[in-house]
Amino acid sequence: MMSLFREFIAGILSVLLIVSATPYNFFSTSYAATSEAVVSNLNSFAFSDIRDNWAKNSIENLKNYGIINGYPDGTFKPQKEITRAEVVSILNRIFGFSAKSEHQFSDVKSGAWYLDQLLIARYAGYYSGFPNNISKADANITREDAITLLADVFNMNGQGDSSNINKFKDASQISDYAKGAVDSLGEIISGYDDGTFKPEKTITRAEFCALLDRLIAGYFNIGGNYEGKSFNGNVIINHDGVTLKNTVIKGNLFFASGIGNGEAAIDNVTVDGTVYISGGGENSIYINNSNINKIVVNRLDGKVHVAFSGNNEVGNIAVNSESLIDLNDKSDIGTIEVNTYVALNIGREASVSEINVNSGANGTIINGYGTIKKANIEAENVSLNGRILEKGLLNLSSKNDNNNSTNTNINTNNNSNSSSNESTTRSINLVDPDATAATKELFVYLNDIRGKEVLFGHQHDTDEGITITSGSNELQSDVKNDVGDFPAVFGWDTLSLEGKEKPGVPNDLEKNRENLIAAVKKIHEMGGIFTLSAHMPNFVTGGSFNDVSGDVVEKILPGGEYNSQFNEFLDNIALFANNLKDDDGNLIPILFRPFHEQNGGWFWWGAKTTTPSQYIELYRYTVEYLRDKKGVHNILYVYSPNGPFNGSEDNYLATYPGDNYVDVLGMDQYDNIDNPGTAQFLSGLVNDLSMISKLADSKGKIAVLSEFGYSPQGMKVTGNGDLSWFTDVLNAIKSDSNARRIAYMLTWANFGLNGNLFVPYKNAPNLGDHELLPDFIKFYQDPYTAFLNDIKGTNLTEDVIVNPGKPFMHIVTPTDNSEITTNTTKIRVRILNDTPTKVVYKVNDSNVEVPMTLDQDGYYSQDWSPSYQYNGKTTKITVIAYNGGSIEFEQSVNVFVKIPEILIKDYTFDTNIEGIQNNGTYPESMSLNIGHAVLDGDGKLEMTVSGMTYADSWQELKLQLTNINDVLPYVNRIKFDVLIPVAAANVNPDATVRGIAMLPDDWDTKYGMTTTEKKITDLSTESIDGIQYAYFPVTIDLDSSKVASAKGLAISVVGNGLNFDGTGEIYVDNIQLINAFVEAPTDPSLVDDFESYQGNDAALQSKWIKASGDDISVSLTNNNAADGKYAMKVDYRLGSSGYTGVTKTLGGVDWSGYNKLKFYLVPDGSNQKLVIQMKINGIYYEAYPSLSNSIPHWEEIGFNSFTVAPWDTKDQGKVITKEDLKNVQEFSIYVNDAGGSKSGTLYFDGIRAINDGTGGIPNGSSGSNSTPAQPGVLYDFENGTDGWTVDQNNANAIATSITTDAASSGTHSLTSNFDLSKTDGFEIDKVQAIDLSAVKKISIDIKLSNGTATAALYIKTGSSWTWYDSGWQPISSSGFTILSIDLDSSKISNLDNVQSIGVKIIPDSGQTGNSNVYLDNVVLSD
Repeated sequence: MMSLFREFIAGILSVLLIVSATPYNFFSTSYAATSEAVVSNLNSFAFSDIRDNWAKNSIENLKNYGIINGYPDGTFKPQKEITRAEVVSILNRIFGFSAKSEHQFSDVKSGAWYLDQLLIARYAGYYSGFPNNISKADANITREDAITLLADVFNMNGQGDSSNINKFKDASQISDYAKGAVDSLGEIISGYDDGTFKPEKTITRAEFCALLDRLIAGYFNIGGNYEGKSFNGNVIINHDGVTLKNTVIKGNLFFASGIGNGEAAIDNVTVDGTVYISGGGENSIYINNSNINKIVVNRLDGKVHVAFSGNNEVGNIAVNSESLIDLNDKSDIGTIEVNTYVALNIGREASVSEINVNSGANGTIINGYGTIKKANIEAENVSLNGRILEKGLLNLSSKNDNNNSTNTNINTNNNSNSSSNESTTRSINLVDPDATAATKELFVYLNDIRGKEVLFGHQHDTDEGITITSGSNELQSDVKNDVGDFPAVFGWDTLSLEGKEKPGVPNDLEKNRENLIAAVKKIHEMGGIFTLSAHMPNFVTGGSFNDVSGDVVEKILPGGEYNSQFNEFLDNIALFANNLKDDDGNLIPILFRPFHEQNGGWFWWGAKTTTPSQYIELYRYTVEYLRDKKGVHNILYVYSPNGPFNGSEDNYLATYPGDNYVDVLGMDQYDNIDNPGTAQFLSGLVNDLSMISKLADSKGKIAVLSEFGYSPQGMKVTGNGDLSWFTDVLNAIKSDSNARRIAYMLTWANFGLNGNLFVPYKNAPNLGDHELLPDFIKFYQDPYTAFLNDIKGTNLTEDVIVNPGKPFMHIVTPTDNSEITTNTTKIRVRILNDTPTKVVYKVNDSNVEVPMTLDQDGYYSQDWSPSYQYNGKTTKITVIAYNGGSIEFEQSVNVFVKIPEILIKDYTFDTNIEGIQNNGTYPESMSLNIGHAVLDGDGKLEMTVSGMTYADSWQELKLQLTNINDVLPYVNRIKFDVLIPVAAANVNPDATVRGIAMLPDDWDTKYGMTTTEKKITDLSTESIDGIQYAYFPVTIDLDSSKVASAKGLAISVVGNGLNFDGTGEIYVDNIQLINAFVEAPTDPSLVDDFESYQGNDAALQSKWIKASGDDISVSLTNNNAADGKYAMKVDYRLGSSGYTGVTKTLGGVDWSGYNKLKFYLVPDGSNQKLVIQMKINGIYYEAYPSLSNSIPHWEEIGFNSFTVAPWDTKDQGKVITKEDLKNVQEFSIYVNDAGGSKSGTLYFDGIRAINDGTGGIPNGSSGSNSTPAQPGVLYDFENGTDGWTVDQNNANAIATSITTDAASSGTHSLTSNFDLSKTDGFEIDKVQAIDLSAVKKISIDIKLSNGTATAALYIKTGSSWTWYDSGWQPISSSGFTILSIDLDSSKISNLDNVQSIGVKIIPDSGQTGNSNVYLDNVVLSD
């Protein structure tokens, strides 16, 4: 049976008849209100005061539903009046409403127990209150108001015919607003014995329960299957996981809001009334083999997916909220009213009599191949199978029915039984509007088979294999050898075009193209489909695709220094594609899959080194270069990030280049070789494929599993954990009606054994049959898989038209969140399928629009020289394309301006010295005159000096710059050139000169004082007009924090020992006021203090990359910052993967001088497993700080406490050494699912390596350079558990913690509670690398709270973890016992390589109950 899709719906219900059937009695847990009279926790006991009450049965029914509860004394008080707030709380609970309005009533006080309940009721739309925004929540509710609320929430208001209200003698006294409700619910309102209704009389708890009970015939708030029931009234499903089968409902059916984003289903159900859908998310509302009068989809707080399967008959569907509706199998629908955006998929056998897409449903998408007999389109941009429909009543075709009358049809079923020989035409959207006929046909074929079968594909099928032998003329294949047929899809890689993989050869690009063309042509002649992946080389370093150094993407995009090398590579692909032809000269289509698995970090285009914006522009550039510049028109472009995505479209589309650049939506996903085929993996895979398939439907794309496998290392030769893995994967995919709609699934190449085996082998030399061969044969035999023989002879019988490409604009360079480091950068924009009248750019909020022109490369481009105001800041560049006077396109990118120097103002003195003031000299015995002079045709400021004698050590010539207050706040560097006659140093050959700057009124701080002084004789010289001058260039950095408040800028030329006989001239030129950006000095110990991102989340996210797994995001926050202004906030949500994490690349920093990791952590109390992982010298090491509480603290973890990641079996037992710490490559934060809260938020700050002087890190060998532990207290447990955990737990011991209940020294000890009856015992240990070669003894203090046991202290040493212990000693509650080990190197080997320290506790036999063990004072002594 196919499982259904996920959707979101909103529903309100109408109620008709009095309940006569007894409803199900089952219990649920619901939220508790603090009102004593209303809802609380459910129990099944009868109330003591309703035994003789007329409403007893109704009260007990509602109590059993979990809707009401009584008072603490066991009473219900049925005759007590009920308030408006209490009524609202009950109704919210019945329907599971939870979304809140943002607008509270004015009379609701802060802290009122019903505050949230009223917000929920207002959002749900059934409670609007009174004039002046009054709620009267505490008032007892009247009968007419109670009836009005019920009619509104059950959507029954106005359904009466006046006969019900007129039966009451006092009908005239009923308020106008309540008359419709009273009339609609008149059949369940009996009134009073005197024939009155008494509208203003307050209603009692018993009366209200009776009304509810009559409105609710069935109530389901616990997941499960329920069947075989007939309900004479309304039924409410208010929990996910509920399935109703074989049921008849005479009233309405509510898929209520309480379903949330979960799923619920009906199977073989008849609903005489209306089905209201107000709950359910992407996990769908399923409707199978059912007969329904009407469906209303109206989820108020999200989207909903409604999936039909089997034979369904529905009279009318009204879609009032954004939805995805899948009409599968033989669904027969009368009328569909679309009132908002919807994606509607119509199966081949489905039929819709009439669809009205009303004005509020702009952008609605209709796809499929079923029949729509009549359509009226009133909305904009409504598409049918990718074609925009015109407004109005549509006739796409007409044919005569059996009665010879005209029947207007919109028939999307191209397999019509009509005998007409007219060809059909289909329009599609492709990346390439000029795609070849074969390429278009391939797209249509792949799209048409979705949901019918899935094609199997294999990489390098015919040239790599375990059973392929050389010298044979027959085409060989492991797949063919296994099952007698080739795969339907054949994969090769651009590595073949480089000569690095078969059928390529080294160093001959032309031959490589010829060989691959021949191979592809062969499989094409057989009917196969060709896909080309691309493991491109590192164009910067010359390394391979997994060389992630060099900032490759930035440097190969237009304007980058390696763009031409990248273009040459694409040229070779274009030559291959344009010459890939069959014997008739027709181009063979290619499924091209460039830059795959980009959300990982193992390729140079991956997330660890490439921002999303860079990746998007790289992909777009590749498409545009091949299609537009090289004229390649036989490619379908495949997008394929690496899973899992936890079913999240946002995660999947994080690097999506856009609909204009992608034809096929794929994903790559591999299982785990150590634990294959788990339910978690399969459900996650199906969830992601389902999401991608639905996304493909909405975008008019094809969905595929572009690469999959048993594990990234393939299969083992023997000893595989899941021998039915292929069929397990297939059956999981088949079971979901969305996931099964992938066109193909391709596994990787059989390059060899032990790491590269992805398809089982049959009768291989010296190997025989692989242990998964029988399962692979079953996979092949399954009717749903298609191999080569299954697709032979498939021909397209319709004309295919590619819709013209949509107009589109994108900024090519600079990319979003990139860095601008040059004084001038080129802004490039590509505009497709449109010719604007004007293209401009502007910066930040400026109104100045700078024109851009169309260049020879097809870009609208213009140079941008960032102003000094932007340096060191985030700047927004906005590009606008105009069509006449209106804006056609507008796009913005943010860039970080980090230009080393931007000139603010300069003084060249070409014609005058304007702006320079003479401030005199020091000492005053000198005199200074300034003026303009020309030397060798170049103007300069001339300083004429008299009284300068070599005996003076401070010879200051003072100048001040005037009229610069407008720019001074931006100046943080000043430069100027000085020419000094060489003869001025003749008397004193050690004479020096320096330049200084001052910021008045602060004349005391002299910038440049210690950094600029030079000996005259050390300066370069030049001859001007026969005089030798020493050339003295000056650069002075100013304090940026002080220039803003400065009143001016003064500079001085200061000599020491210069001498002029009489007067002399010194020349100043080229004074430059500069804004300089200087990166903060790199601190090798710092992982991150989160200050350098300038508060920009995108900048943070470009460095902290999602590693893999479930949902996780990082952002900057001012909250919980402990080391500056910002901290990093980590939000996570665990799902099918069971883990998630982020990684920052450190690039191989040297931490050999440090011994601990320190960081500030705010845990979330989730009890999940926090993993701090570091990649050190190629090996992943981990530590596990606790998330058991939410107390902010500084965490310190010694590198000797890190252990090899548990999945790295070959490196277990290795420890971090100083030699290893010279190459720290990555830092990661993971959260693993350990059974705690599935979502949470962590905060980190100040992550760095430290050296606290305690050592503990070996250098990689023994001897004088090692760092053995010294005598003293090793662990005192005063501030935490220090990483000691329960191990080998056979006594139900709980997690360790510290306590003040007992201590042998200090105030705290380490404790764990355990079961005294479990005589197999348990261990508490600290797994760490420590050198104990310098001490003679290790000891620990231990006692129990009660009971007796035997215990031993132990250590494990060396790579084999050899056990040494203290011997067994009795322990009890009478006092601490000291356990100790003599560390005699003649008896204990590898004391310099201790792997763990621990205590084993074995309870004595015959005891019961629990005890606490206390450990304290781990001491090393000599």
